[in-house]
Amino acid sequence: MEIYLATESKGKLKEYQAAFKSNKNVILKTLSDLPQKIKDAYNPAEVGHTFLENAFIKARALYSLVQKPVIGEDAGLCVNALDGRPGIYSARYASTDESRVNKLLRELRDQKDRRAYFISVLCYLEKPQMPVYFIGKVFGFISNKPRGTSGFGYDPIFIPEGHEKTFAELMTEQKENLSHRGKAIHLLTRFLQQRSHA
Repeated sequence: MEIYLATESKGKLKEYQAAFKSNKNVILKTLSDLPQKIKDAYNPAEVGHTFLENAFIKARALYSLVQKPVIGEDAGLCVNALDGRPGIYSARYASTDESRVNKLLRELRDQKDRRAYFISVLCYLEKPQMPVYFIGKVFGFISNKPRGTSGFGYDPIFIPEGHEKTFAELMTEQKENLSHRGKAIHLLTRFLQQRSHA
């Protein structure tokens, strides 16, 4: 079975591939595998007010183009001291990963409360208007400065609870076991496996 991911992110694809490696029945594809004409037509407006709404918007937009099972995802970093920001605007908080990280650190400069959590919401769509959602969260803290070269996004400043290293300092396998996306993908893979054995 082919499943299309509503992303071109190589970092995200790696995490999905790692989670699906034991499921030989699933072939993961991304927007990069589609003809340019279809890629150009994929332009969902993220106008939702929640992660669930935006994940569905992405999944529905891609499904309408490929007519095959798709996964839409919306994920973000929610910081307590910033009233949950950047939240659903995490990817749009600034123009690059580095500038997003620096902006967040500036906003937290005088804050003692550095608690935060990452959330990932997957919307699996196999039939129109029949979404199935999978949610993963990981709680932690924002570091004082970026550390590590692995990962992407806000990984260099997020320290998961019970650890001293940022996501960008952890080994890939460690991060997969802890991450919000890893947890959500695990729920999805379990759902697909259970259904295939039903």
